[in-house]
Formats: sequence, structure tokens, C-alpha cells
Amino acid sequence: MFADAAKATGLRVLVSRAGGTPAPASSVLAVMAIGAQQGDEIVLSVAGPGAERVADDLAALVARDLDEE
Repeated sequence: MFADAAKATGLRVLVSRAGGTPAPASSVLAVMAIGAQQGDEIVLSVAGPGAERVADDLAALVARDLDEE
């Protein structure tokens, strides 16, 4: 879901665990490889037009408790 949303933006979106190496957020395998677990702090980096809005939207998606939905 997160990787699909990142890819759909058409922007360069990177994600990492705090202090880790950034990975392309549009790749499910790359996102899984960063090893983030529930409760971990992650860092999003978005480049391009509307980057701030996209970063906010993706952060909100990550913050949702999908188990509760």
C-alpha cells in the first residue's frame, strides 16, 4: 500500500529508518529491506513539485493503524 502510494505520486520518494540508508519508497522490496517495524521512526524524503504535500500524505498513511481498519 505505501509503496504503491509513493509510486503513484510520480515523484522521487525515499524512505529510511532514522539514521539508515535511504531506499526508493516505490519499491516494495526496498521498503521491506529497510527493516522498519511498527513504532520505528522513519524518514521520508520527497523531491519535486508538491513535495511537501506528498510527504504529508505519505506520513499520514504510515501513521494509520491499518490493523484497526
